[in-house]
Amino acid sequence: MSGSRFGIAWGGCSDWPVDMGMDYLFIYGGRSSITSGECVAGLDLTIVGAFVVPSREIRASGKAAGAMIDAHSGNVVFIASADTEQTKMATASNQDGSK
Repeated sequence: MSGSRFGIAWGGCSDWPVDMGMDYLFIYGGRSSITSGECVAGLDLTIVGAFVVPSREIRASGKAAGAMIDAHSGNVVFIASADTEQTKMATASNQDGSK
């Protein structure tokens, strides 16, 4: 690994956080997803039903994780992660995400 401080072959760039004057480097990533399903689609046939009656189930979920690394030693200082999931009902006219 040619002396890489982070235990990763960065192509000779393992000292760039220190060169930039950083004490720590935070690396993170995540994902999110949104899905929708139908519940009471029959009410969507009327104007009132499409705009007033919540008939679509919207599910959203997200996950993220990160690690803070000491730029001088390459040791992991701490790791953080979070995830959430939520389900709500929406009208057919708001299914695209507008309010």
